[in-house]
Amino acid sequence: DVHDTKELFKILDDGDGLVSPEEFVGGILRLKGQARSQDVLRIMHSCHKMMNELTLISSRMGRDDNTARQPAPLAASRTMMAI
Repeated sequence: DVHDTKELFKILDDGDGLVSPEEFVGGILRLKGQARSQDVLRIMHSCHKMMNELTLISSRMGRDDNTARQPAPLAASRTMMAI
């Protein structure tokens, strides 16, 4: 499927719009097998941290509307990582 191919390219690309042989091999090896709980927790932590940072940036830009959340305390982020 063309959409699957595009999605795979996005996953393998490091942001420069090209997939080098190293990126391709490394990405395919990472896709092999199932995600481990530790991998999922790292991703969740990264997303949570990024959301907090974006919320802080948004509030500093004066966009404190109903869609902006207050950043979670740092302690909560550390707790999530410790699980």
